[in-house]
Amino acid sequence: YVLSFPKTFTGTMNGYDYALRRAETADIRGKNYIDKSAGQSTFMSTMRISEWGAAVPEKVVDVKRAAVIDSASASKRANVPFWSIIPGIDWNADYRWAHQNIRDGSATYGGISKFVADNARVKSISVTELVFIKDTAANVSLIFNNDSLARIDIEFVKPPVYAELVSQIKKGIGIAPVKEVNVTTAATASYVDWEVNDAKTGLTMFATVKEMQGVVSFSAEIK
Repeated sequence: YVLSFPKTFTGTMNGYDYALRRAETADIRGKNYIDKSAGQSTFMSTMRISEWGAAVPEKVVDVKRAAVIDSASASKRANVPFWSIIPGIDWNADYRWAHQNIRDGSATYGGISKFVADNARVKSISVTELVFIKDTAANVSLIFNNDSLARIDIEFVKPPVYAELVSQIKKGIGIAPVKEVNVTTAATASYVDWEVNDAKTGLTMFATVKEMQGVVSFSAEIK
């Protein structure tokens, strides 16, 4: 991370390990930022500023998604334009970036599966009670193939109004569905299907929203 201030300062930064033992100390003079973007981060840090200096421009850095070391597992996709139902998680997301985005993001959730630091071809992230639509909560599964997001499965545990969700998805996807079935009997599902083609990438997104006996779900997959 990079922590930037609008003024230079004089101070001392201490880093601590998991047992809260001091692992590092750094005196900072005449700078207006702390750069911890490289190297091993400590479990906890404290900063004591003893004096402020001159006003200077804040330091801004570009956030880049982590590159995959193993080229055999590297993402084969870039600039995939399809709409995603989960804000902040687009179809260009890789496994590491998506896990961190959910884990450290502002959206509330009940739990998230452990990060797996290997180069397996297929990986998944499971999130319980994720809130990404107001007044709802859902269990979410993200499937990655060759470190590219390939499938999103969602089942709402606190569902939205089905018609309102369908309207939101229609607006997000931006094209007419290929099939829409609305029923009133409890034993039959209402559902809407989309098939969205992108000529530039040659990819197709298949998406379905469904409601049956009060259970609302959504799935989308790229092929």
